[in-house]
Amino acid sequence: MKESRLAIILFGAAAIFSIAYGIYQHVSIALNKSKIAYTKAVVIEAVSVVPEGMVKNSRLVRVRFWVYGREYISSQQLRVAMNISVGDEIEIAYFKDNPSEIFTGSWKKETVAMFIGAVCLMIMTYLMGRG
Repeated sequence: MKESRLAIILFGAAAIFSIAYGIYQHVSIALNKSKIAYTKAVVIEAVSVVPEGMVKNSRLVRVRFWVYGREYISSQQLRVAMNISVGDEIEIAYFKDNPSEIFTGSWKKETVAMFIGAVCLMIMTYLMGRG
């Protein structure tokens, strides 16, 4: 019985955090929709996120892109899939009034966070019904 209560609390907390992050992503995209533009960028540096020997599903990259004929190099690293390597082109979003700043919000992050939150809520509800 004690483990069940702990599991309910943990799944509830995970649901709250996941859904809150999904809402944050949605609001961020909605508020900045008119302030951002998209362009193609070339990956100029790629680093693995985890040490060798561990399962890897993403890496961090720096990119170079051009806006209004001016070259920019990202100051922040972007998380991308493992199949992206140096020299590849990816689409990025940047702020129109400050192209050196990259916008990192995405619908994919929102969708994944909301899905995880919904699954955690379902598990929590199931556990509460059993208890």
